[in-house]
Amino acid sequence: MRLNITILKLVSVKKVYTHHIFFFDMSSAFCAGAWVSVIVMSISVIDSHLRETEVSEDEIRTVDLLKQYFKGGDLDWLRKLRNKFVHVK
Repeated sequence: MRLNITILKLVSVKKVYTHHIFFFDMSSAFCAGAWVSVIVMSISVIDSHLRETEVSEDEIRTVDLLKQYFKGGDLDWLRKLRNKFVHVK
């Protein structure tokens, strides 16, 4: 119930960013125990946030975007884990 109230408060704000919606979806997936969904959506939340607040160009790849803002491979391991589920060969 608390999550629904938070979403209603967010919708009443004049501008809702995509990463806000992804974050609430990710939180719901976490509570439901959908761990693969959480992994996939976590990078989407970060990517969406950076694209909406920091970067003006849409052509930059996620890997390059993460390297630009997160040094030392802090999120590279998460991106690689996500890719195992998203880019199945």
